Amino acid sequence: MTMKVLPIAVAAVFVATPAAHAQLNLLNAIQSAQSAIAQAKSPDKPDIPSGAALLQQAKGLAAQQVWAQKSAQAQQDRAQELAEQQAQQNAFLQQQQAKADAGHAEGEKRRRETDEQYARAQQEDARRAAQAAAQARAACPELANTKLGSGAAIVTCKNRGMSEQQMMATIGDGPTAAQAYGAAIVQDIYEDNVTNPRRGNDVFDYYAKCYQRGTPCARPQW
Repeated sequence: MTMKVLPIAVAAVFVATPAAHAQLNLLNAIQSAQSAIAQAKSPDKPDIPSGAALLQQAKGLAAQQVWAQKSAQAQQDRAQELAEQQAQQNAFLQQQQAKADAGHAEGEKRRRETDEQYARAQQEDARRAAQAAAQARAACPELANTKLGSGAAIVTCKNRGMSEQQMMATIGDGPTAAQAYGAAIVQDIYEDNVTNPRRGNDVFDYYAKCYQRGTPCARPQW
């Protein structure tokens, strides 16, 4: 939105031209009048304009000079006015831009603070989930027995008195997608009261295949 204003110095060159021409014309008229008077004294120069006519011509040129000077001054004043208006507009736009920049910076600051708070909350949730999972696993060491099988280990710990809530905590620090399938395994074993460790492995294998395919599983009866 920048307005290009003609500099005053350049404008003055253009507006001063009529005045300069008027001054030159006046000088020429005076010189012509002087020459005519001198020629009038010579009998060999017929049809020389009278001094009154030349004086009238000089007055006309003088009036042109005055008009040209006034016109030049008016144009200079207008150029100055436009320059001042442009300066005021530029100052206003700079103030508005400064306010916009400050608002943008403040918005970015709030966004960063919000992102940082969310990241800290996520980290805290992950820390608590990992702590709860570690405590739950410690309550039943069989969960770490790879020879037993994950499903069988869940059933074994259930048979020893581990609650469904404690068992759910053991999968709280795993990947989000895996947590959904792990929760389904625990829920089925506890809701259907599966007590046979081998049957627990069947439940685990069923949901593990669904997880590998990335598809939901129908809820069977165990």
